[in-house]
Amino acid sequence: MRTPLRIAVLSLHTCPLSRPGVGDAGGMNVYIRETVRVMASQGVLVDVFTRSHGDADEDVWLGAGCRLVHVDAGPPDTAKDDLIPWLETLAQGVREFAQSHGGAYDGVLSHYWLSGLVGARLRETWRCPHVAGLHTLALAKARAFPLEAAPPRRVEGERLVVREADLLLAATEHDRDVLIADYQADASRIVIAPPAVDTGRFAPRDRADCRRRLGLPVSGQHLLFVGRTIPLKGIDVLLEALSLMDPAVSALIVGGELGGREHESLRTVARRLGVAEQVTLVGSVPHEYLPLYYGASDVCVVPSYYESYGMVALEALACGRPVVASKVGGLVAVVDDGVNGFLVTAGSAEELAKALTTLLGDRDLRDSLGSAGVESVRHRRWEQTAETILSRLADTSGAAHRPIEEPLAVPRS
Repeated sequence: MRTPLRIAVLSLHTCPLSRPGVGDAGGMNVYIRETVRVMASQGVLVDVFTRSHGDADEDVWLGAGCRLVHVDAGPPDTAKDDLIPWLETLAQGVREFAQSHGGAYDGVLSHYWLSGLVGARLRETWRCPHVAGLHTLALAKARAFPLEAAPPRRVEGERLVVREADLLLAATEHDRDVLIADYQADASRIVIAPPAVDTGRFAPRDRADCRRRLGLPVSGQHLLFVGRTIPLKGIDVLLEALSLMDPAVSALIVGGELGGREHESLRTVARRLGVAEQVTLVGSVPHEYLPLYYGASDVCVVPSYYESYGMVALEALACGRPVVASKVGGLVAVVDDGVNGFLVTAGSAEELAKALTTLLGDRDLRDSLGSAGVESVRHRRWEQTAETILSRLADTSGAAHRPIEEPLAVPRS
């Protein structure tokens, strides 16, 4: 009988079970959960490693053949930017678990650059392929949003991961091009494995019913934002656009911590622009509740200054809602301008307001773009994403591995 493939998945700075929209949790968490679920369903044995965040953390089974393992490394409240000194401890914790639970793994799949640095060391330990997904690239992010400079140690860490990984995951061709141009990645080692959407869960729903279930007014027009409430996401641009539109239009902001600093900052901006009464800060909600919010909306807005992909746009389209998004990063691979939504210049409240006003004023156009959106994402399946990763991993398993010289030695300042 053939021995099942064993893969170690690293998501060290954020637990895959964390609710997207809070702290560091976002689309990457969904990506990890969905791909490992599919891999396990295909007979792969998957152990997902994350850092312990408190005494209550327990190892749990995410499904048959898929287990979530917490590794002690540093104080529970350590921020991701302060994890560098604990990376070797994390690597050793994974090694110790492996030694007591079946031995070495056939492959390492890391997510984000911090996990990638640990994955590089484990690759040497087990002499197995390392597949690294960096997700958001610091240089591309800083270029699109200069207010958030690229930390030198992160850039150097990303370069180390790009150089040492056997395979690099890219969400889109844009991601691939950035890896090649900014990080001198070998194009032959890049695998385009885009995020997908569960169309069984994210599907068109009756708008009035969704609004009733959420306690929203059945009448009126609602814009929807979903995501982390950080400056990079451009919520300030959405609020400014709202101030240029019909005051009867309202906006739901789903994400962030209710009463937290980010929400208070948004409230201040909304009051300054005179739209406070039009804005509802919902906070984060469980991922399985999001279809109700997409269903309740008229248009989903993704005004980010940069997105490596933009899973929110994908989910909204699957729910039959047109998307107005910034023309940046991977969003151009999801939103087809004039077909399933509109693309606008990042940071331009005027362009955003104009596109939204056009959509809200034409129900037939909204319905047409919404229907086209459903069709545009039908082929984007998590099964395909997971199969792409597994296939390339299998092709790489027999390759000779290059030695690594202290991949964890990145600057601390």
